[in-house]
Amino acid sequence: MIQLIVECASDINTHVILESGERPPENYSSSFIKAAEVKLINNELANKLKGSGGMRNIIVHEYMEIDDKKVYEVIPTAISDYKEYIRQVYDFLDRLEKED
Repeated sequence: MIQLIVECASDINTHVILESGERPPENYSSSFIKAAEVKLINNELANKLKGSGGMRNIIVHEYMEIDDKKVYEVIPTAISDYKEYIRQVYDFLDRLEKED
């Protein structure tokens, strides 16, 4: 689920970044930083979420042995942070709608 959440959020980030006329992000982590630059999300949230891109890569590519206990321990924080991500994306979309 972590992998899927990060990939979906990164896809959203990339779409908005490209629609803003910016260059695409180089990786999952940088997609969150660039999302803040185009005002999709705020800087505080971008800094919280950028690490999840690295976690996604570790899970998918098995760069190192995964400590299941550590992953389990970060799940509540990830859920909270991604709920905030969704809220900020909705706010961004509301602002766009009001501009039209």
